[in-house]
Amino acid sequence: MPLTGLIAAVVAISPALLAGCSGDKGSPPATTSVAPTTSTTSPTVSDDTAPLTGLPQSDAAVRARGVVAVKIDNVAPAKPQAGLQNADLVFEEPVEGGLTRLMAVFQTKDITRVGPVRSARIPDASLVRAMGGGLLIYSGASKVTSRMLREEQPKGVTLLPEGSRGWTRDSRRHAPHNLFVDERLARRSRSSDAVTARRQFAFADATPSGGEKASSVALRWSATKVTWTWNDDRERWLRTQSGRKDVMETGGRIAATNVVVLQVETTTDPRLKDKTGAHTPLPDLLAGGRAWLLRDGVVVPGRWQRQDADSPFTLVDDSGQELGLRPGRSWIELLTAPAVPSVT
Repeated sequence: MPLTGLIAAVVAISPALLAGCSGDKGSPPATTSVAPTTSTTSPTVSDDTAPLTGLPQSDAAVRARGVVAVKIDNVAPAKPQAGLQNADLVFEEPVEGGLTRLMAVFQTKDITRVGPVRSARIPDASLVRAMGGGLLIYSGASKVTSRMLREEQPKGVTLLPEGSRGWTRDSRRHAPHNLFVDERLARRSRSSDAVTARRQFAFADATPSGGEKASSVALRWSATKVTWTWNDDRERWLRTQSGRKDVMETGGRIAATNVVVLQVETTTDPRLKDKTGAHTPLPDLLAGGRAWLLRDGVVVPGRWQRQDADSPFTLVDDSGQELGLRPGRSWIELLTAPAVPSVT
């Protein structure tokens, strides 16, 4: 496949190519529905809220500026991480060997320490384009991936690899898990505000109807297990990874107002492997598929949609009604098909 076409393939993979792909089956979600306080009112969009969180934002200049997306290491030696608690959105995406990597997205706040920063993957460009374009910060990439990412620059994706302004090595940590970036300086060094952040999903104060009560939700990739546990007192989902509470460098527990699980089909390309020879999974980020919205202690099933590579992700229920996230910070989980969440 020519280089100019592979990124398009990542977001528009043909069903024939996907037929042979597989993933972790996981456990099917429970079927017992519990009726929380719900609403069938359509979600609304307010002009004075932040595009990625739906939270009030009175500064029009902040609302209009582009995103800064930082690739974050997510293996045990990289923890605890820095900056995730201040991200508007965090994407968790599959990488080689059944592991996952994070993309922390900053739009309303500027953070002085984010990391550990690691390498980029081809789907990262598609995620940035979904948010209207912006700055993609990463520590490196394979030659093939670098060439493909450069092709995305005319489409609103500004690249900032390691070595630019704002990068530091933390001597208290071991390489390669010791590279951090000052997101504030990075934003200033490259124009991420030539584009305007695009709203992802819709927001609504009331919990959507059709959900089931959940105390915890487990997600599995072949070498990674993540559990989100609902905390009534904080009204947040608390994160556990591989059996350990996920905490930040500052000591606080990683938490989210919403967790959006998008089931994605994946394929591979023979040119894209890690050093061990494991293939890089390439999720289809246009095909749509099953989705689960975790908010307010319930799990609401639905489907995700995306019109094209320059369109946002949307969530709808079985009737086609758009599902609204609760205003706040969210994690977006790209769960490899055919795996599904296990709800308890």
